[in-house]
Amino acid sequence: THPCPAEGCEYHTVGLSAFIGLSIHSFVSGLALGSGILVPHLGFVVFLAVLLHKLPASLSLSGLLVKEKYSNKSIALTILLFSFMVPLGAFITFFLFKNTSYLTIGYLIAFSAGTFLHVAADDLIPEVHRHFKFRKVRLFVFLLWIIVIWIVKFLE
Repeated sequence: THPCPAEGCEYHTVGLSAFIGLSIHSFVSGLALGSGILVPHLGFVVFLAVLLHKLPASLSLSGLLVKEKYSNKSIALTILLFSFMVPLGAFITFFLFKNTSYLTIGYLIAFSAGTFLHVAADDLIPEVHRHFKFRKVRLFVFLLWIIVIWIVKFLE
C-alpha cells in the first residue's frame, strides 16, 4: 500500500482510523480524569483540561467524517460513541482503583500524562524538523525542557 490523503483515494480513508485513535486517546483522558478525582485538589484541574481538550477533538473528528461524506446518522452515532469514551475511562478507573494506594494512582496519572506527552511530541518533533531556519536550536530547546522536567522530578 501507499500513503495518500483520503481525498481522491478510493482505498484509504481516515474517518474510521481517526475515530479509533481519538477514542483510545479519549479513554486514556478518562483514565486521567478517574485517577485525578482520587487525588485531592487534582480532579477539577484534570476535568477542565479534558473538557477544553475534547471540544477541538470532537470538531476535528466530525469534520473528517463530513469530508469523507459519512451520512448524518453515521456521524451522529460516531460522535455519540466517541463522547462516551472519557466517562467510560473515568468510571472504570475510579471504581477499579478507588481503594488502592496513592502510589498506584500516581502510576495511572503518570501513564496518562506520558501518553499525552507522547502525542504532543509526535506533533512537535515533525514541526521542529519541517522549518529549516533554527531547526537545531528548536530541537535543542525541546530536548532541554525534557531534561529540565526529568531533573525537577528527580529532585522531588
